[in-house]
Amino acid sequence: MRAAVVGIATRAAAVVIAGAFFVMSRVPPTALSAAAGWLGRTVGPLLPRGKVARDNLRHAFPGKAERELRAIERGMWDNLFRTVAEGTQIGRFCDFSLVDGSGERLTIVGGEHGLALRDDGKPGIIFTAHLGNWELLPAAAARAGLEIASLFRAPNMAAFAGMVELARSTIGAPLISSRPGAAFELASVLGNGGHVGLLVDQKFSRRSRMAVPFFGRPVNASPLLAQLARRFDCPVHGARMIRHPGARHTIEITGPVVLPRGEDGAIDIERATACVTAIIEGWVREHPEQWLWAHKRWVV
Repeated sequence: MRAAVVGIATRAAAVVIAGAFFVMSRVPPTALSAAAGWLGRTVGPLLPRGKVARDNLRHAFPGKAERELRAIERGMWDNLFRTVAEGTQIGRFCDFSLVDGSGERLTIVGGEHGLALRDDGKPGIIFTAHLGNWELLPAAAARAGLEIASLFRAPNMAAFAGMVELARSTIGAPLISSRPGAAFELASVLGNGGHVGLLVDQKFSRRSRMAVPFFGRPVNASPLLAQLARRFDCPVHGARMIRHPGARHTIEITGPVVLPRGEDGAIDIERATACVTAIIEGWVREHPEQWLWAHKRWVV
């Protein structure tokens, strides 16, 4: 009986999500994003994960007043709700020019690095974080002809999981689920000269994790990026998304990141993992209201 009830509830949720996705996909993009942002600022702080976000912010910015931290939290919920809503029209936000990277809703900075990755015939790794509308990166790359096999996991917050998964399915870029064996799939892509994308700012709980500093406290980080970079000795680039008023976005792609190496000349996995984490911290400090503070990132 319980299994039947769960099955009915699951199917009902799928119908509701699909219906909401359909409705939102018909609303003008700027109006949709604005409405989602208002809803996020209003409802987000009341969600259970709001307590997690506030605790993380107090530890990360001990010198900031409570009102400043609350403003960052409201900005985070604004960004998150906008990101989920914009996912229903992800293609309409990828309107940048392939010539100079400019567009009405999306501008690419450092696009020459992405084109170099596309055309050099070598494997490559791109890392990013939950900043701005992070779902734009694989969609924009696909539009530019740079195929990125992205490692993904379902969102922890069930309220957003179905919508995000449905949005991702419309992008057309290869997706690799974060599960045992995923590292072998990523290695296979790189071994065939392909490119992989990694979100590197989430808690990692498997035995291969390593503790590195993030905002002055240790976090469990995945060594996967460093392990793959060491094995294939391939270019590694960072890419971050920045949100601007009016549902506009920028993707910034860095040049090749120089990862620390050991005396043997090979990439030092622990120091490379700390290096990438430090880059992410720098990004977050620039736009703290656009990062996903609701993760239990510091639970070691």
